[in-house]
Amino acid sequence: MLENKKRGWLLSLLSLGARLSLWQCVSLFNEAGLIPSPAQILTTFYDLLVSGELGRHTLASLGRLLPGWLLGISIGATLGTLLAVSRRLFYLFIPWLALLFPIPKIALFPLFIILFGIGDSSRIITIMAGVLFPALFCVYQGVKAIPGNLVDMGWSFQLSKKTIIRHIILPGAYPGLFLAFRLTTPIALIVLVAAEMLGAQEGIGSLILAAGGMAQMDILFAGVLVLSLIGLSVMVFWNWLEARVIHWQSSVSLFR
Repeated sequence: MLENKKRGWLLSLLSLGARLSLWQCVSLFNEAGLIPSPAQILTTFYDLLVSGELGRHTLASLGRLLPGWLLGISIGATLGTLLAVSRRLFYLFIPWLALLFPIPKIALFPLFIILFGIGDSSRIITIMAGVLFPALFCVYQGVKAIPGNLVDMGWSFQLSKKTIIRHIILPGAYPGLFLAFRLTTPIALIVLVAAEMLGAQEGIGSLILAAGGMAQMDILFAGVLVLSLIGLSVMVFWNWLEARVIHWQSSVSLFR
């Protein structure tokens, strides 16, 4: 099994290397210069990093991303759990959820500007809105997937409601919660970039927009690379954390 994993990772690295090599070759024949080579992007990335400009924009983006994501995941997970365990709350909130969920949350950004000002607060609230609904539905499905006989068994042993929630409901909701973590990470990045492109002076989205307006494609791709590295790092962290928190859940694979 370990040998198969090593071969799988080797195949992934070879695939990535082959595509980067092809990209490098194609860029050599791109006379217009619209497609910078991977080497050029890495050089620009390094120059921006050394100059401190990339760090400044990245810190500005993280300062909006983290609070917005934390607010959205906290509120969404709490509401998802409550709606799953309370039928009355479910029927009370479901009409509003059905109306609000399909709306692209970036469309509410002008409203949030009016309510919270043109600063970072409106962008943080927009990110929160984009994260909240996917997190809510993931955690809701996670709690609803808990076998009812486990809860019945807890009642039959005369466990308190607090004990049932702590030792049955919450552990059963962990898979849905980690699914929410994974699903909302790219959503938060998308909303962040869109919000930063609308009037922000600092941030990766602002950097990408300015570079695109000046046709500085190497800087544009360097900004995209930052977003990719942030998303990849967070996803690796979620996988690591899930393996340790949900240690009783074995992974199932169709291929060996």
